[in-house]
Amino acid sequence: MSTTDRVRFDSSRWPLLSLGFPGALSPEEYEAFLVTLGEHLERAEQKLLLLIDLRQISRMSMDQEQRQRQLAWFKTHEAHLRERILGAGIILSSPLARLALRAILAVLPLPTSVLTFSTLEEAERWVAGLLPQAGR
Repeated sequence: MSTTDRVRFDSSRWPLLSLGFPGALSPEEYEAFLVTLGEHLERAEQKLLLLIDLRQISRMSMDQEQRQRQLAWFKTHEAHLRERILGAGIILSSPLARLALRAILAVLPLPTSVLTFSTLEEAERWVAGLLPQAGR
């Protein structure tokens, strides 16, 4: 398990990579997160699953610069995302945040399956069903 600034990266159940966000990130913390996530994608030799826990983030707020940086990162890593990620489960406590994320993904779809969940248990069940496809 590693921590990049405040984001927790847990690869102890590889090919499941769990990401834990303790709250909103500063631009510097967000950049460090993107760099570390890119490193994980580059080292993946098999399909992996992402489990992204955003329950501690009270609001989905990224400034314009972070949104632009995220879009640029997605474009740069699109091939890795398509080739190496089997799916991503995102845990959000707020029904409004889940709805907002679904709306964003409808407009800007990612090159992999992304589902939202209200609890860690729901996301864990979904991931468990996909692990055999990821080679575990």
